[in-house]
Amino acid sequence: MKVKGLVVDPISKMPIVVLENPRNEQILPIWIGVFEANAIALTIENVPTPRPMTHDLLKSFLEKLGIAIEKIVVNDVRNNTFFALIHCRRAEEAIVIDSRPSDAIALALRQLLREAGIDAVPPLRKVAVAAVVRNPYAGRYSADLAEIVEPSRELGVELGRLLVEAMGGPVQSYGKAALVGTNGELEHTHAFLTSVLADRLRDVLNPRLQQ
Repeated sequence: MKVKGLVVDPISKMPIVVLENPRNEQILPIWIGVFEANAIALTIENVPTPRPMTHDLLKSFLEKLGIAIEKIVVNDVRNNTFFALIHCRRAEEAIVIDSRPSDAIALALRQLLREAGIDAVPPLRKVAVAAVVRNPYAGRYSADLAEIVEPSRELGVELGRLLVEAMGGPVQSYGKAALVGTNGELEHTHAFLTSVLADRLRDVLNPRLQQ
């Protein structure tokens, strides 16, 4: 399996590392701690730290001792807790170490960076574009949302154009949301308007995502 990414559980607010089987697209979500998620995120995004973190230190120990990580195996789940094994090798000696999945993943990712060469994993560049739009329905009810739906479609096109321009290159992934409020007060994230806006945003970005 490969690390697909990190997300946050909207209910518990805890990080989730998402593993994916590239052969059949099966997904395995594993809830992890905040510090472990940070360790994984720093490696995925190739963010340098001023001083070695715990997993960097462990990686250095393994390198100095001539121990290489061959694979990690998520081998059990008991009482909603996942267990993992780190399979290592030193010369002809096989070594298996019990571990939390999050620590095993953070450590294995660091070895992959070393094997690939640090420059082989370019740092991610993140940008955000936003627009503030007057809510024509503030203070009144209307069953017809055309006054905001139609402009939202064109806004999606413009946001897509600005995003591509700001990136100055291919867009690998993107997120979107429409935040709706009245009189300057944020009320909620409007899923309906998000989808309306996103349809046009997707039209602009999808050709680039497929390149």
